[in-house]
Amino acid sequence: MSSRSRRLFRAAALAATALGLVACGDTLQIRPLVASDISDAHGASYTVYWVGRAFDGMALSVATPETGGSVLMTYGNCLLGGQSTCVRALTIVTSHDNSFLPGAAVSRIRRMIRGQSAVVALGGRILEISTGSEVVDISADTPQLALAAALAMTPLNPFSPGSTTAPGAPLPPARPPDGFERTAS
Repeated sequence: MSSRSRRLFRAAALAATALGLVACGDTLQIRPLVASDISDAHGASYTVYWVGRAFDGMALSVATPETGGSVLMTYGNCLLGGQSTCVRALTIVTSHDNSFLPGAAVSRIRRMIRGQSAVVALGGRILEISTGSEVVDISADTPQLALAAALAMTPLNPFSPGSTTAPGAPLPPARPPDGFERTAS
């Protein structure tokens, strides 16, 4: 093999190695979801809130019903952790159990957001908003991102007639607890 052939072979091998390393750089980078990926969340029997297929440069990465009936929406790739312990920049959880605000026990800070009283925790990185018969929990890596999501969230599946809400528009008033807490034992 001539020296020119060896140099071309080495260059090709280096290029292939570099391409392989780039492709494997972060195994937790998730592709944006397609319509079929969000069908379970869309099919919930109550209004589920989200901020669209992408928000603030982050693609919707998870849209799934959780144990207990809530729906989880996450945006972006892992900031901390790894598989099974991934912490994303933005998470929105909608729960149909309006009898319980998880952060209310640890935070007495309230703020009016879109016409509804919201529980504020962790310096504004967590917001819990009761609206209609749902509770929407937003957690973000910054208070600014959490507030921006709260102002931009809209129903994925307007379940109740008249429940469509444009970004920034007042949210429906919270309904009295529906008794769900008495049936879940």
